[in-house]
Amino acid sequence: MSVTLYGVPDPDPALLDAVTEWLGDRDATILCHQRTPIDARPCQYPGRLRYELVINGTAYAAYQERTGKITLP
Repeated sequence: MSVTLYGVPDPDPALLDAVTEWLGDRDATILCHQRTPIDARPCQYPGRLRYELVINGTAYAAYQERTGKITLP
């Protein structure tokens, strides 16, 4: 498995750990977006952390809510 990270991972590694476990032995590129501030506009998903994953040219998204709930593709 080869995972390439772009961006700055969140200090809480829960989403990154869940994504790498979900990937298994697949090669992937992960784009780490900064966590959206709590006071952001509602359409920007306040408090949500988003990672974009590219596996064999296909893009996926994984999210972590501010409650800690993780949503994998």
